[in-house]
Amino acid sequence: MQFTNSAISAAVHSSIDDIEVCFILTLLAAAELEMATLDKLTREYLQTQKYNMISRKSYFKVKKHGVIDKFPSWEEMMFDTKDAIFTRKFRMTKIQFKELRRRLLLSIGETEFKPEISCPKHQICGELRLAITLRLFAGGSYLDFVGALSSTNIASVGTIYTILNTVMEWLDNSFEFELISMLKKFGSGIATEKAEAIKSLGTLSSEFSVDSNGIFDGCIGAIDGLAIRIQSPKGVNDPGNYFCRKNFFALNVQAICDRTKRIIWISPCHQGSAHDSVAFFETELYDLLELHEDMLAEEGFFFVGDTAYPLSKSLLVPYRDAQPGGIDDAFNFWLSNCRIHIECTFGEMVMRWGILWKKLNYSLGTSVKLINALAKLHNFLVETRGDNTQERNYFSQFNQKTMNELFEHNNSDEIPLALVVDNGQPKPTGRKSKQALYRIQLGQELRNELALLLSEDNLKRPTSNRAKYNECG
Repeated sequence: MQFTNSAISAAVHSSIDDIEVCFILTLLAAAELEMATLDKLTREYLQTQKYNMISRKSYFKVKKHGVIDKFPSWEEMMFDTKDAIFTRKFRMTKIQFKELRRRLLLSIGETEFKPEISCPKHQICGELRLAITLRLFAGGSYLDFVGALSSTNIASVGTIYTILNTVMEWLDNSFEFELISMLKKFGSGIATEKAEAIKSLGTLSSEFSVDSNGIFDGCIGAIDGLAIRIQSPKGVNDPGNYFCRKNFFALNVQAICDRTKRIIWISPCHQGSAHDSVAFFETELYDLLELHEDMLAEEGFFFVGDTAYPLSKSLLVPYRDAQPGGIDDAFNFWLSNCRIHIECTFGEMVMRWGILWKKLNYSLGTSVKLINALAKLHNFLVETRGDNTQERNYFSQFNQKTMNELFEHNNSDEIPLALVVDNGQPKPTGRKSKQALYRIQLGQELRNELALLLSEDNLKRPTSNRAKYNECG
């Protein structure tokens, strides 16, 4: 078969056109596939951006409120905790915790307290806030509640200290130290209020006089001072005024207790370098005692303290240089028998609240509020403890080893030390005023009368040694 030149030329052109069409179709298919891939990537990108935006909003919500989305149930946490562990962690039994919750709820109201039964899941209920504060008071760290391995789902350290301040305010509004109100009623001039105050003060006196069979009668409280360690204070003219003779920065805490070791008055805001008598002179209580001293003497009421305080009709202190076996020594023994309760009160308070085993790393104002809160919780526990064998054993076996064990996992390099009662410091020098000398004279007369009463009933210092020693002395 023969082909002409024109036929061959037409066939060649036709082949070229087919190749171009195939190439174009291939390009279109590749472009379509690329567009499909690009569309898929675009959708994935938009979904990722949307997810990131939602996560970012959640992050800022967490940052703002200090929470995640849901807090654990306090009732479940308490139920799952053994009684002994609960008492050790929070320094009170489950029954006492529930009673404390009830009193706070009654005092501040459901709206402020936010009990778990009515609290939104994204908020911290009142029971959990109270438990966090008690754990901090007991010596726990904020690290127990923030971040990994914490069961509270709290994201911010600041939230912990906001909770602390809130609960301290609750305690301040729910409990009070009654001595000041008693004395104000006593001197109010209103017969019903005075009679009520005399009855209350008489109850305090009768409790102290039990050991002497009513002979050493009239004591309505024991006073002493305690040095609470703090950090070097900021925002004061001279921080050195807070450096005490025990070689640390401190607040001088003045307090009075009854025979059951309840604190009925406290003043925790004095400089660590201040002598106990100087700190006492600065208080509202001292002004009230000066004002109502004669009226208190008529009813036979007085306080007892050590020789750091000035002698007066309203505040009796021991004889100096009393001879063993004499009437002065007998008086000193029975006065000490009343006064020792404030020493025991300080001991229980310090042993119970581990936050006092190291310096308070707070501002002066917060430290004062914290000490007040600890004292009010101490009173609550004294009133509600009953026969708590575990607490009694804890106090009887407490020593330096106990503190070291409880702080074994603490990230601080500071060594826990027991606090000391800041007495025995030399009195401030200077000439006493005529009024001060007259008050001392009246105090001496009352002290001599009580010493003679003790002598007439043959109440002397016991000769047998009943002291008990532990490994610390």
